[in-house]
Amino acid sequence: MTIPNLMTKLRYQREAALLKENYSILQQMMLRANDEGAMSALPYENNMQ
Repeated sequence: MTIPNLMTKLRYQREAALLKENYSILQQMMLRANDEGAMSALPYENNMQ
C-alpha cells in the first residue's frame, strides 16, 4: 500500500470511530430523555399511510 492509501484508510477509520461514538452518545441521550419522560411529552403525529 502506498502512503496516500494508508492515510485515506486511517482517516476513514478515525471518522467511522467518531461517528460510532457520536451515535452512542445520542442514543444514550434519547434513552435517558425517555426514562425521564421527556419523550412522552412530545406530540405524536402518525403520517404513515
